[in-house]
This record gives sequence, C-alpha cells and structure tokens, in this order.
Amino acid sequence: MTTEMKHPTTMISEHPLTKLLVTESHEKLKNQGVQDLVCDVQQRYWKKNPANIAPEVRRTCATCRRKHAKPFKYDYTRILPQSKTTMIAPFKLIG
Repeated sequence: MTTEMKHPTTMISEHPLTKLLVTESHEKLKNQGVQDLVCDVQQRYWKKNPANIAPEVRRTCATCRRKHAKPFKYDYTRILPQSKTTMIAPFKLIG
C-alpha cells in the first residue's frame, strides 16, 4: 500500500477544491463510470460519502453528457383538420 492509501487526504464536501479534484480524477480515468471514479477517489482521498459528488461531476462533463445522452424523441403527430386531409384534384384551389 502506498502512503496515500494509508494516510489519505481529507476532503470537505462543500469545498470547491473537492469538485476540482474529483473532476481531475474523472478526466484522468478518461470519462469512465461512476463506480470507477468513486474507487479512484477513495484510494487517494477520504470523503464521508464520495458517491454523492461523482454523479454530479459526470453530469457536468460535456463528453459524458454527449456520450450518455438519451436519443431525441419527436412529439406525436397531431390530428390534422378535415379540410387539410380531403382529396381534391391538383391545382383546384389556386386562385
């Protein structure tokens, strides 16, 4: 075990440096999943609940948002009025 594992640095949840360190770890892992990020953070730092900040970092990462985005869904087609769907001869209503 390394010295970092034996004596990890304590992280405060609300501190901006915590988010920066977790973001750096996320980029170092090349945008892997939340569990990998939590494991890497726990090896080097001590935080009361590291699983809380990992999903937040993944949500704010532009690469992860693009990679794990839900597909676009079109709205259901609305019912057209009868006047728009009646069969008439071409160019009949040109005036």
